[in-house]
Amino acid sequence: MKKNPSSQSGLFNPRAFVAFTLCSVGALLVMASFAAARPRPAPLTFGHPIISGIGGVGFEQGLRLDPSNVNRLYTSVPGSLSSDTSWIWHSLDGGKTFKWVVGATALEGKVTTCFGGGDTETGVDSAGHLYFADLTLANFSTSRSDDQGATFTCSNTGVPDAVVDRQWYAFDGDPTNGGSIYLANDEFAQSPAMCGSPTNFGQNVLVMYRSPLPGGEAAAGIEFGPANKISNPLGCDEGIMGNNEVSPVATTLGQPNGSGGFVILPTPVKHVFVVHDDALLNRILVGRCFPVAFGPPVPNVSDPSGLNCVDLPVADLGSSNKTGANFPTMAIDKAGNLYAVWE
Repeated sequence: MKKNPSSQSGLFNPRAFVAFTLCSVGALLVMASFAAARPRPAPLTFGHPIISGIGGVGFEQGLRLDPSNVNRLYTSVPGSLSSDTSWIWHSLDGGKTFKWVVGATALEGKVTTCFGGGDTETGVDSAGHLYFADLTLANFSTSRSDDQGATFTCSNTGVPDAVVDRQWYAFDGDPTNGGSIYLANDEFAQSPAMCGSPTNFGQNVLVMYRSPLPGGEAAAGIEFGPANKISNPLGCDEGIMGNNEVSPVATTLGQPNGSGGFVILPTPVKHVFVVHDDALLNRILVGRCFPVAFGPPVPNVSDPSGLNCVDLPVADLGSSNKTGANFPTMAIDKAGNLYAVWE
């Protein structure tokens, strides 16, 4: 009997077609099983604690990573105003061991010739320059090291201000080469005196300074411009601030336009944020600043401080609730999203 070639040969043979299909499905299942068997990355954990404050005492210890070297870390603490001493340690092995920086005075630890002993803050820019701010009764002693803590250049009058307290640093690039360093802190004992308690000796005002001044790259992080008052100077809107951070994402968001919106800037800028609670400790706010030209006060264009700032509400806890007044903290991810936490 004559065979039908279209139904009995090659892929047109039903049995061959079924066999081919089953083999293909089997191969896909094998590939899928191998793909599913990939090990998942282990969850992040912390290692055992390392003693970092060797040869010193202190409190409110700060830790800063060097963006130019993943193995280099810095930490600092204040001693006391009466001792005129604060300490800076570094780690060159990713936090496994810590020692005083090279510029520390032998058997004492003090790193600069300027006054200090109060609150301390360290910071590292994108090029690895080390910055240090030490609180005194009169001002901030501000310093910079261009050799990872071997030597420091410092000033006893880092800001053109007085009665200042609890400083924080944030960076945009390399302040010695076109970037900026932002210093946020409180002016304290400011009028009006009654903020939260009839016995209060004065309110805090949240301020921010920018460095360098025009043409002053050599003094970047050592001399700062005038203060920009972020919180309302008459509103008792500042209790204690937390850290300040620079967003990695530049936007064209300007100052409020008075109609519920914001001015659109002609050029994108990176904003600087600082989180804080108010004097009654029942509200959380975030100050938002961006750099403008140093000059007369023209919104979105220039300001004597080189900054434009606005204070924005985050949370109202109600009159029956209080924060812990323990430095609210914020972070910004790579996409520019802000995160705030408070006690």
